Amino acid sequence: MTKNDSRREIAIRRRQRGTRRWGVAGGGLGLLVLALLVWAIAGSAQRAALARAAETRPPVAGTPVSGGHNMALIPPTPVPPGPGPQPNLLLPHGSYDFGAMPVGGAAVEHSMRLLNTGDADLRVAGLATSCGCTTARLSADRIPPGESAELVVRYDPATHPQAGFYTREIYIYSNDPRQPKATFVITATTR
Repeated sequence: MTKNDSRREIAIRRRQRGTRRWGVAGGGLGLLVLALLVWAIAGSAQRAALARAAETRPPVAGTPVSGGHNMALIPPTPVPPGPGPQPNLLLPHGSYDFGAMPVGGAAVEHSMRLLNTGDADLRVAGLATSCGCTTARLSADRIPPGESAELVVRYDPATHPQAGFYTREIYIYSNDPRQPKATFVITATTR
């Protein structure tokens, strides 16, 4: 065996050992990624099951919350809670289109469920809208885990005498640490 042959053999062995080392580390990393993926899917499935269950039960009763276009009434953003049980506000749909309607036509309403898929009470501090043509009403200010409240949004096209496409926002302020200010969007076209 020549010097070059033994050097080649040593280099091949080093590469193989390096590959084995990376294989072990990569396998450990792969297990960690797999565990995180399983954890995320399980949490997502649990939240989806809670949302489906909350949609089938009647909305909770409590102190109603109403809101219109008065920016002075917007509460400060709540401080998120520390570790432990937390609420999770879920709007099944982020928007609603009222479609076409006549200029100066009658007011229209849309009703939907606001769900708490978390594991602590969801407290709604207030509602606000982006324009005086829109108002919002929520059936309860406190929504227990796995329950829902009814959100009714009212749009009055008579407020705007011109034809056009209108987009309005409803702001929901709550103690959900992930989204203390949730937004629901409505659209309408007047002709």
